[in-house]
Amino acid sequence: MQHCADSSQVPCLFIFGDSFSDSGNNNYIKTTAKANYLPFGIDFPAGPTGRATNGRTKVDIIGELLGFKKFIPPFANTTGYDILKGVNYASSSAEIRYETGKKNSD
Repeated sequence: MQHCADSSQVPCLFIFGDSFSDSGNNNYIKTTAKANYLPFGIDFPAGPTGRATNGRTKVDIIGELLGFKKFIPPFANTTGYDILKGVNYASSSAEIRYETGKKNSD
């Protein structure tokens, strides 16, 4: 454990990713890629938050292992200087190709 980082060595964390890391950013944008309803979050202390999982995301677990006392908040819920403490920019259905997140009509 002597080579492991902790929150004193990593004072903030900025997350970029897709649904594997999203902690609720999609709750506030016009998209069908949302996870803020049951059964998502059924095992998460706060219930459904926008995480595309029944509990914590891998980013939540990494943050805990680094010693962070709270989960890294979604950018959509963060304002002002709080952003400098670390924020999660991940968004479900965040792909390179336009067609990936688009609903097919056929």
